[in-house]
Amino acid sequence: MKYLLLLAALGAGMWRPSLAQSNDRPMDGVAAVVGTHSILFSDLAREMTTLPVTDSLALAQQQCLVADMLVQQKLLLIQAEEDSITIDPKTLSSEINRRMAYFIQQFGGVEALEQFYGKPLPAIKEEMRDPLRELMKVERIRDKIVKNVYVTPSEVKAFFRKIPPDSLPYFNMQVKVAHLVRKPRPLPEDQQRAYEKAKEIRRRILQGESFENLAILYSDDIASATKGGDLGFVPASDLDPAYANVARGLLIDSISDVVKTQFGYHIIRLKGRRGDALHTQHILIRPRITDEAVQHTIHQLDSLRQEIMAGHISFEEAAQKYSEDIHTKNNGGLLFNPQTSKPYWFIDELDLGTFAVIDTMTPGQISAPVPYRQGADSRAYRLVHLIDKIPPHRADLQKDWEHIAEMALEQKKQAALQRWVENKARITLIKIMPPLHYCKNLDKYQTHDHPNRP
Repeated sequence: MKYLLLLAALGAGMWRPSLAQSNDRPMDGVAAVVGTHSILFSDLAREMTTLPVTDSLALAQQQCLVADMLVQQKLLLIQAEEDSITIDPKTLSSEINRRMAYFIQQFGGVEALEQFYGKPLPAIKEEMRDPLRELMKVERIRDKIVKNVYVTPSEVKAFFRKIPPDSLPYFNMQVKVAHLVRKPRPLPEDQQRAYEKAKEIRRRILQGESFENLAILYSDDIASATKGGDLGFVPASDLDPAYANVARGLLIDSISDVVKTQFGYHIIRLKGRRGDALHTQHILIRPRITDEAVQHTIHQLDSLRQEIMAGHISFEEAAQKYSEDIHTKNNGGLLFNPQTSKPYWFIDELDLGTFAVIDTMTPGQISAPVPYRQGADSRAYRLVHLIDKIPPHRADLQKDWEHIAEMALEQKKQAALQRWVENKARITLIKIMPPLHYCKNLDKYQTHDHPNRP
């Protein structure tokens, strides 16, 4: 049962760009065959990058667990294909954007994310597309298998009673947090300066200077600047609408006028088309945000804080009215944990920036304006409201009923999934290649006898 738990824990590697550096050379070749699908050693290596490893023995054990997880994943994918499960392109793009927004927040901004992976944001998204489509199909089949699984109160109590007292889970501190975000805006004169700079660069290109060299020298998109502004092929739906509309209308190798988007001012060159995907180069000039603009935003937030503390408006109302975080403003600034879709976070799940702000706060307090990195808007500021704080403690059936019920339900779902996998494996050709024969947990796939097995 613990292998299917890995599917949820490690499946992130399918849609998260690999953490392996470009000079890594994982062992290649086929590790296993599941139906018409192959599992490569490079697949194993990619998934292994998501796990901590302490020694060579742990590495071997983890490789066996990951291999088992991938076999089970392929069995679920085969079922998805048999059931003709498809993922709508808009749904896929929306999910890519949602998950990428989470990574951008974790890395502290688009530029930090791009620098870490060594490629522009559109290219990172494109790398996620096919693996995430496969993962979403797998998740839909998994949900279908367990959709009628539930636990009764008596089952929750029985589950809890079976846990030895000295093995009761220890719940770390939990917090409930909201924030109100404001973004400094470039002043009109700074907008004009950026526009004039972009116009001058465009003029130099039209007079014969190298687009690539000017991108390296002047573009504020650091990741693509190192490649002469090249973004590669990107679906038009993943591009800023204003950028995409202009790029679609260009002839191959032609240069656009200066294009304004939410990111700044662009000069675009179209390099090719492939269906709805566009291959473009660009030079981005971002208007500078001055200290005067920053101080104005901080003053706005400080005034809002005083109004909230005086009782003239609630934090929730202020967030709904004034926050510029589109993901939280409609729910009063409340930060939902993306892993649980609930408003409570274990303290070690918080990003370091939020943790640093609330570390010494008590429930009900509102922070002074603090810097906040939010996507491309790296100079945002926010107020942070600590709504609730639950101290660390051993699991208690009354206090932690919801968590314990979730654990009991997950165990029951895993049992149902395991039964499904065992039945599916009996009618599916599965071959584990010799390098993995030391994995005893994979023996079960070699022993089933059915007409399709050689």
